[in-house]
Amino acid sequence: MGHRWVTLGSCLLGVVLGGGGSAAGGEIFGTVVGRDGSRHTGTIRWGNDEAFWDETLDGYKDAAIETPVQNTVDVFGVTLLRWTETRRQDLGLAIPFGRIARLEPDGARACRVTLRGGTEIRVRSSGSDVGSGGDGISIDEGGSARTELPWEEIRSIEFAANPAPGRDAERLYGTVYAAGRELTGFVRWDRDESMRDDVLDGDERKIAFRDIAEIARDGARAATVRTVAGETVRLTGTNDVDHDNRGIEVRLPDGRRVTTEWETFERVVFAEAPPSPRYAEFGEARTLSGTVRGVDGTALAGEIAWDLDERWDFETLEGEDADGLEHAVPLALVREIRRVTSEASDVELRSGPTLRLRGTNDVDDNNRGIRVTPAGGSAVELPWSAVARVTFR
Repeated sequence: MGHRWVTLGSCLLGVVLGGGGSAAGGEIFGTVVGRDGSRHTGTIRWGNDEAFWDETLDGYKDAAIETPVQNTVDVFGVTLLRWTETRRQDLGLAIPFGRIARLEPDGARACRVTLRGGTEIRVRSSGSDVGSGGDGISIDEGGSARTELPWEEIRSIEFAANPAPGRDAERLYGTVYAAGRELTGFVRWDRDESMRDDVLDGDERKIAFRDIAEIARDGARAATVRTVAGETVRLTGTNDVDHDNRGIEVRLPDGRRVTTEWETFERVVFAEAPPSPRYAEFGEARTLSGTVRGVDGTALAGEIAWDLDERWDFETLEGEDADGLEHAVPLALVREIRRVTSEASDVELRSGPTLRLRGTNDVDDNNRGIRVTPAGGSAVELPWSAVARVTFR
């Protein structure tokens, strides 16, 4: 995962998920067991945010990487001192809820996650998703029965397919126009609001997203909103509608996320949301494997750890394209990565398109290298400068 974001489901959807969609089962569902032995089965809202299988549990991996950092003391352009120190770098992890079979809190700041397929990993807190510092979870058990449990009162969560239709149609969905592109998918406004009952804030007026047909950027400090009823309103004064907006994210049908900053955002036109991916459509988590070809023509095949870090197919390759759009690409979608300059790589998708990405250690010379473990052999670490391309199996 690139340093800039920490942070992760058409025909290509089958590569990541494995099937078609249905209105039933789009929401996170399971049985939550409390520390008092109580059991609560229903749809789950994680904190005040994640509600669907293709959304992610965000945290840090249990391990960290020691990274050498060069330091200098310069006076009038002359380097007087130069030294290297080692710094511990936490490694971000984002797991789609659809890839999780079971979760157990492990103290106030971590949890044990059992992936579908049986592998257990420990995830440490990086924010509000994991640990007692978050908002806990709520379980809708049907009718008026809704239970809210803080982190410290949860013993375990067993995830399962949702048997009933959920709130799929309540997700924000539409076409975002940015940098001359059209991006259609589920929308997360300001990297936060993702539901029709969320609210777009202005300093003098607030409008529920369900009442909005279109939002257009109106310079650096305002947005023009066209409502479903046909009214046109200009909003100012908050980060929802000015250059302090943290970005408009679009989750494409194949599982990629593309985010536009306010400066490149043009407008969004909302539409009725299609079904969200079901739990049954997410396959088991798989480790990455393929062939690494060096600049000297040698080839080495085996399991792959990209940037000495990403080793699961649900982890994302991140970077920015020439138009300033930020991409987060699940590695399951990637056929090949080719290093083209010190600042950029070409990322060829299994669906055919090739993205030229830059701006993060995933795709530039800040990459820590590729670890390859041949079948029955010992791991080999290749520096990024020695790698020409990697083809994933």
